[in-house]
Amino acid sequence: MRAVRVVCPAKGAGSRGQTDINKCLRVCRPLGVGAVIGYFSKMVGKPPEEQIKMLRDPYLWNLYQALEYGTYACFKCVAVCPVGSSYPTHFSTASASPSCSTSR
Repeated sequence: MRAVRVVCPAKGAGSRGQTDINKCLRVCRPLGVGAVIGYFSKMVGKPPEEQIKMLRDPYLWNLYQALEYGTYACFKCVAVCPVGSSYPTHFSTASASPSCSTSR
């Protein structure tokens, strides 16, 4: 788990395999709800012409698409996570696994 803590850009990985979700989300979802709230907070109090300009800004559409379809920017913890590294060894000693069967 030390490797996960070292590569985590958000410093969200704890020492006992626990993740601080609030820290993680700021990095892995840069166009998430927090970004939308921040964008519309900037819009409040602006003149109508400026608000219309902000509504036509491509960044707003990026925010919309990220919320609609989901985008993640950080998979570093998954790449170095040791969980499952023993799976191939374990699977090779198992007789058969219904989840990996190709015949029906």
